[in-house]
Formats: sequence, structure tokens, C-alpha cells
Amino acid sequence: MALKRPILGVITNFQHGVFQRAVIQGIKQIADLHSFEVIVDSIADHDAPPRPVSLDIAHLGGLVVISNAIPDEQIRGYQAVGVPLTLISHQSPARPSPPSSPTMVRAWRV
Repeated sequence: MALKRPILGVITNFQHGVFQRAVIQGIKQIADLHSFEVIVDSIADHDAPPRPVSLDIAHLGGLVVISNAIPDEQIRGYQAVGVPLTLISHQSPARPSPPSSPTMVRAWRV
């Protein structure tokens, strides 16, 4: 019987965007090295209106949120449940980040 791999959830606003694709590809490469399965929840693809997050947050081994895909209140809710959380290129009045350059991704642990 194969052991179940921990899941790393990724929430983004448009997984097919150039920036998002590059970040997701990098996340998958590193996650694979650490035996994590990656599930991407793209909550606003194409011209569709945003929809609620469909990931089962309680069963994640970690969560990455890309480019302000969800509001700060929702992020605080995930923090309250204790899920390890990383924000990438996320602007917030509570956590200002320096401007991004095209060649650098800004990320920090919350």
C-alpha cells in the first residue's frame, strides 16, 4: 500500500497567466523534491467571476497564495486553523511588500 503524500495547496487568480504559470511550475518542482502532491485551485480563470476556494484547507500540509487571489480576512482565517501559509506577490495594507521586478518573486512565510 502506497503512503499518501502530503498535499500543498496553491490558490491563484489565473493559473494560465505567465507569472502564475512560472510560479506554479517552480512550486511543483520543489514540492516534488519533498514528496508533496500539489493541487492548484485557480479561482478566476479567463473572464469568469471569482468563485470560492474549493480546497479542503484542513487536509493540507501547506498553502501558497499567489497575487492577492484571496482577501486578507480569508488568509487570517487559514492562519487561525494553523495551516503553514506562504504568500507570493501579495499586496496588503497590513503587510506591505516591496515592488516586484519581472525577474524576482517576493515571498515570505506568514
